[in-house]
Amino acid sequence: SRTGRPDEVGVIGVAVFRERVAPPPPPVPMPFPRRDGYSREESAPRGELEARNKSMAPSASASADSAAPGESSAMAQSRSQPAPSLGTGHGRRETSYVGHTTFERLRSSPDEVVRIRYDSRENLVAAGVIPASPAPRWPRPAGPSPFPASEAGYVPDPPPRY
Repeated sequence: SRTGRPDEVGVIGVAVFRERVAPPPPPVPMPFPRRDGYSREESAPRGELEARNKSMAPSASASADSAAPGESSAMAQSRSQPAPSLGTGHGRRETSYVGHTTFERLRSSPDEVVRIRYDSRENLVAAGVIPASPAPRWPRPAGPSPFPASEAGYVPDPPPRY
């Protein structure tokens, strides 16, 4: 009702569309071989070819300088990358950014439509949608519970191992 549409409370609607896939780019044409049957690299003078290969290869001293003593460059690279984060780490502040993208529908009508109706537990019991549960052994606090499956209100110990 806060959205200004009080008649639409208690329902969630989802329309799912497939995306129109852009055609792949045309293949890049392959260069024609030389008439003598050799590629340009094979017919280049030996010294010129070696110089070209040396300039393209990373220097061994550069990768060794970036690693700590006694540590391979692969180990140094894995050490510098942060470990993946799982959740918020019990209160540590996390930041996420929102971006916009384009989406072109494959068709004008949705591929699937999902309708979900919801209501309070009391109304669902009154309508006969769900059964009324027996009264709890002790009063539970009003409102949502962080551990709804536990009658004691906390997470029970895990089952013992074999």
